[in-house]
Amino acid sequence: MKIAIIGAGSVGKTLGAALRAKGHTVFYGSHDPGNTNERNLTRLALGFDTSGAELLQSQARRAKFYKAFNSSGVSVMTKPHFADGNAVMFVAGPGGPDKKTVLRIVADVGFEAIDAGELKAARLLEPLAMLWIKLALLKGQGSDFALVTARRDVANRNADPRVRVVHPHPQEAK
Repeated sequence: MKIAIIGAGSVGKTLGAALRAKGHTVFYGSHDPGNTNERNLTRLALGFDTSGAELLQSQARRAKFYKAFNSSGVSVMTKPHFADGNAVMFVAGPGGPDKKTVLRIVADVGFEAIDAGELKAARLLEPLAMLWIKLALLKGQGSDFALVTARRDVANRNADPRVRVVHPHPQEAK
C-alpha cells in the first residue's frame, strides 16, 4: 500500500521504516526534508476549536486525513510491546473501509489500534500528544513509555484483536 507521512523527522522516518518492513511504500511530506530539527513542542498549534488534521482536510478536500501516531515517541514506535500489553495508538478520521485500513496499518507497526471516532476527535488527540511530550521531555519521565489499556470487557473487541472500537458518547453519535 502507498502511505504518505507528513513529516520527515525522527518520528516520520521511524514509522516509515516500520511500514516499509511490512511491505508498504512510504512517501514523506515536508516543507524542508533536510531540516529535521525539533521545534518548540510545548503548545498546541491551533487550540481546541479545530485540529491540525482538520485544517489539512479543509485544504485538501479530495484527500482523506487520519490522525494517528502522535501519542508516543520514537523508541516506542520501534518497539511498542510492553509487559502489560502493546502500546495504544488512537486513530481519528472518517469511517469506512479506509479507516479499517488505517487501523490495520497502526496494528502492523505493533500498536493496539483504537478507533477514536471521526476526524474531529483529533482535537482530543493533539492535546494528548502535548501531555505525552510534557511527561516525556519536561517532567523527566523519559520517552520510552506509552499508554497501555486495561479492560474488563473482552466482548468489546472486534474480529481483529489488535483493533478496538470505542463507541462514541450517545450525544456525539447524533
